[in-house]
Amino acid sequence: MQKPSQLTGKQFNGYLRVALPHKLDEVVEAVVVGYMRELPSGRQEVLDEVGPRAAGVLNSYAERMASIGVRTTSVGCLERGIVAIGMATGRLDDPRDSLIALAALNHSATMLGSSLERIIAEVSGLLPAAALSSVRAFVSRREGNKSLSAMRLRTTGSGSEFRYVSA
Repeated sequence: MQKPSQLTGKQFNGYLRVALPHKLDEVVEAVVVGYMRELPSGRQEVLDEVGPRAAGVLNSYAERMASIGVRTTSVGCLERGIVAIGMATGRLDDPRDSLIALAALNHSATMLGSSLERIIAEVSGLLPAAALSSVRAFVSRREGNKSLSAMRLRTTGSGSEFRYVSA
């Protein structure tokens, strides 16, 4: 299994804005999927290794999965994005950073005919209690407080060029 320490290298500088998809996505995905496959005790061991730098990369991955999920019509990408946010919760330098990724995931879920609430329910057993509480709190916000514009995001492109960018 890939370890969160693999997410701390210089190659991840500017990760959020590199081309979609990118080989770095595969590295992060290996960490996230490895975490998902662990038993609960093993998941905690993985979480214990996530520091602020790796948490930032996981959070960026979540936002990237929102775009890739729309491009590929894959709810699975959104599920992995929520798990990545769960892994990062409590470890980000600024916990509000996850709100931007959650807004993108929320928008993507709607575009795919689902809802963020349903996606969270699918992966709830994989999320630490504090992370589950945090993402559920986001879902319960008023629409205007969880919209793309509220988080200063917008979409650009369509199909294989779809992407979330800063407004």
